[in-house]
Amino acid sequence: MKRKVRPDHNFGLPRIIKPAYLKIDVNSTVLKELNLNSMRLEDDGANWISKAIVRNSVLEKLSLKNNRIKEKGFEDISNALCINSVLTGLDLSVNDMNNISTKSLANALYKNSVLKELRLEDTYIQFEGALYISKALQINSGLTELKLRENRIGDLGVQHLSDALHINSVLTRLILSSLKDFAIFKFD
Repeated sequence: MKRKVRPDHNFGLPRIIKPAYLKIDVNSTVLKELNLNSMRLEDDGANWISKAIVRNSVLEKLSLKNNRIKEKGFEDISNALCINSVLTGLDLSVNDMNNISTKSLANALYKNSVLKELRLEDTYIQFEGALYISKALQINSGLTELKLRENRIGDLGVQHLSDALHINSVLTRLILSSLKDFAIFKFD
């Protein structure tokens, strides 16, 4: 006799194959840092994480590096960042950002002044994405460190980011290259 699998009403996944990350208590009152690197979260997992980001009032650092997150997942996380008032560090490196994803995240930076460190290394950001980020940096009053290594922003993208530093009074560290000795630092 075959066992009937009931669908999970929250995520549309059969209960038998529910991903391990769903067992994490993100509403914990003691969890300050969460590393979910290389968990293959994809957009569905990013959606779950974004809901957790909105509810959680203690999580300060979150790493979602290398999780195959794409446009919809970035949109969900960006929307959550507009609401969250606790998260200070976020690593979204080695995921698949496109211009729409980058625009969503830049829009979140307009509204979020709590996030201090953002890592977007090797996320396929191109010139247009760098332009969105540079415009957000002109308004953002929280971000102190931004890592954009291994992206394809080009000379013009670097120029836009550099110009944003003349307006932004908070960002003190912008890392654009994989070379340890190449970074743009801004000091008052």
